[in-house]
Amino acid sequence: MIANPCETGLVISAKDAENITQAPTGAIVDIAGPKVWPGLNTQGLTQARLDFAIGGLVPLHTHPRASETSLVIKGTIYMGFISEDNILYASTLQQGDIILFPRALMHFQLNVGNETAIAYNTLTSQSPGLLLVASQIFRPNLTAAVIEKSFGIDAATVKLLKESFPGHP
Repeated sequence: MIANPCETGLVISAKDAENITQAPTGAIVDIAGPKVWPGLNTQGLTQARLDFAIGGLVPLHTHPRASETSLVIKGTIYMGFISEDNILYASTLQQGDIILFPRALMHFQLNVGNETAIAYNTLTSQSPGLLLVASQIFRPNLTAAVIEKSFGIDAATVKLLKESFPGHP
């Protein structure tokens, strides 16, 4: 995922959309909060444009300080979140459909269509935070034993997962 500042501070531009196939997960997220879009200062909002290659994914993540809505502008996107009682709420959304991701719950967006897709998102905080689930598990120096016991997997599987994680040393 990539975040780019707005040049004028007033308009979110689509100029980076052609680079979506270069993103590791096939999706680019252009985030516009008050640092890059000064007009949002004190409004309690962050805006984002999501551009997806075919099969592109915004991986499981949370925003600890914000709820989020996502409006599909183009394409077919499978979106969902996992509730506090571990129930998956997910739907395949088409152009014009909107979904709400409650504050701090894990959620994702996956382009399941045969064309690129675009969504516009609004978050209910000018500082929503971002915790990528895989990064939270594989970037810190957690011992293999912690991951093994947390997920009920063996050391070889942990090693395989860590080695296949993007950005692993």
